Amino acid sequence: MKKFLSVATMLIVAVGIALGFIMEDPYGSKTQTSSTSKTPTTVNHVDSPTGTVVYLDNFDGANDTTSLKARGYKPYYRGTGAQGLTATWFQPSAAPPFPGFNGGTTGYVAANYNVVTLANNIDSWLVLPRLAGGIQAGDSLYFYERSVTASTFPDSVRVMYSANDSIPEGTWVELGRFQTNITTGWERKGFRAPTTSANGRFAIRYCVVSGGPSGANSDYMGVDALTIERSAPPVPTGTWTEQTSGLTSVLYSVSAVSDDVAWVCGAAGKVLRTTNKGVAWTNVSGTIPTAAALYNIFAWDANTCVVTGVTATNTSIYQTSNGGTTWTVANTHAGFGDDMFMTDANNAYFIGDPVGGNWDMLKSTNAGLNWGAWTTLATTNTAGTYNNAFWQQGTQVWFPSVGQSQMLYSSNMGTNWATQTITLSEIASTCFNSPTVGMAAGSTTSPGLLKTTDAGTTWSAITSPYTVTISGIAGASTSWWLAQQGLNISFSSNDGAAWTTQYTVAAGSFYHMQKSRSGATIWAVRSNGGISRYGTPISGVNPISTETPSSYSVSQNYPNPFNPTTKINFALPKSGLVSLKVYDITGKEVATLLNEVKNVGTYSVDFNAANLSSGIYFYKMSVNGYSEVKKMSLIK
Repeated sequence: MKKFLSVATMLIVAVGIALGFIMEDPYGSKTQTSSTSKTPTTVNHVDSPTGTVVYLDNFDGANDTTSLKARGYKPYYRGTGAQGLTATWFQPSAAPPFPGFNGGTTGYVAANYNVVTLANNIDSWLVLPRLAGGIQAGDSLYFYERSVTASTFPDSVRVMYSANDSIPEGTWVELGRFQTNITTGWERKGFRAPTTSANGRFAIRYCVVSGGPSGANSDYMGVDALTIERSAPPVPTGTWTEQTSGLTSVLYSVSAVSDDVAWVCGAAGKVLRTTNKGVAWTNVSGTIPTAAALYNIFAWDANTCVVTGVTATNTSIYQTSNGGTTWTVANTHAGFGDDMFMTDANNAYFIGDPVGGNWDMLKSTNAGLNWGAWTTLATTNTAGTYNNAFWQQGTQVWFPSVGQSQMLYSSNMGTNWATQTITLSEIASTCFNSPTVGMAAGSTTSPGLLKTTDAGTTWSAITSPYTVTISGIAGASTSWWLAQQGLNISFSSNDGAAWTTQYTVAAGSFYHMQKSRSGATIWAVRSNGGISRYGTPISGVNPISTETPSSYSVSQNYPNPFNPTTKINFALPKSGLVSLKVYDITGKEVATLLNEVKNVGTYSVDFNAANLSSGIYFYKMSVNGYSEVKKMSLIK
């Protein structure tokens, strides 16, 4: 349905330590150590210094693999030693090689899983259970590890991540590795998930190539006090700026993947994509017919995207897996498509206006190439729902039924549905900042703003800055943005208690707004082809040389001190995912200058600090396990 430091010195030292050892690479490209030589008598192993604990296992309980499997673990053995296919993660009940991190309990070594291994190639996996609601980008796996003696074998513990619930034979990404050389106390390790996935899993993998421990107690390694922790989502900061789309026709929808990658779609079959924060938008419409009005788009990454549009009386779904170079007509059927989303690289979902007394709901399990029935949800609704008015969070889905003062809600990805009563007859946009806290906004016909703190069981009216359609909502923590179907965007820093106009455009009407799923950038699209961006100022990244440097390095910025622009050069002897971030003196991240794969060579990055106050700042580069922090001074 179309709707439209002295103390300052001490602080500097503290921040430098923090940046070097705590502020981790967001993609977990190297082992992170936050503490060493932990002893069970002095350390509380269930504390959460970095985020909210969403999974905890002290491994207390039965000491066999059956109990692990009952809790959702998948132990596997893939090596070539005499153990064959026997899973080798277990908990010894007698003569333990060392106490568990929490001291253990009577009768066996609690919270201490050990790997017993033999010679030849060893590959033991402990795949963690799935989380209800899935893994979110930035979720961190933490655990303590130790061994009895320092390793004399070419062994390693590797931490893996899969976005599609893989068994070890499936698709996995290695987040980092380490050797088991901690023999007194315990050492904490941390690794961060790179993507959001309803089916994501972490795995701990013990590997030895061409020889390894014999299975004696002296060769045991242990893992204990395991948690998965979720940091608060990044809150966008910076300024609103206009980007160049190259279009004057209406743009209906935006899908913001990250701070670098976003896609938009609109009238006349137009699809645009940026992979550099919006420095350039490329027309990737390809073979999509110009007669199609594209109302909804969802991109999983820079390559995979699905978009839905209407031609005459039919709705079509188009899919690309090569960044828009080619598009496949994946599905065409009678009706009107409103919403689409993906929960991982394979599973995609479609919601359309009712057809034959049921909501039009489809699902794809191959990244949008083929579609079948998702769920059956009967309705008396004949008006449908608004474009881009849905919200999906983990296994939770909400979308409004226009004209019926209802929000349809599923807590389990459509297996069951409930009807939530609301006080507005029409909802034009919805956004949740957590599994429980969200806002829903009305239309010109039914103006207003609602808020829930219990996942929508109850919705309460709060003060709204607009009496017209609110076409987009974005939020993080207690900060919220509302896009009017008009010229203005309003902002609240206190969970909607008060609003101020933050940005006004000269022309066009805002039709959709979205915050990047794994970052802190907001994009909003308008009726005149306009694209507005909110976030840290864009810095240019320019290659200086393609010759292979002898080592990794990041130079001192110049000029330094600076006002307000400066340059930072860095060198890469190997290609890799480069993270270059700026932090203030308290350790708070204030800018992401680079977070993308770069080839071998030397580069220069421009940094504009026009929106920052005078003071000491730090910048940190991380790539392929290399990390370095330098200080710079902004004087205005």
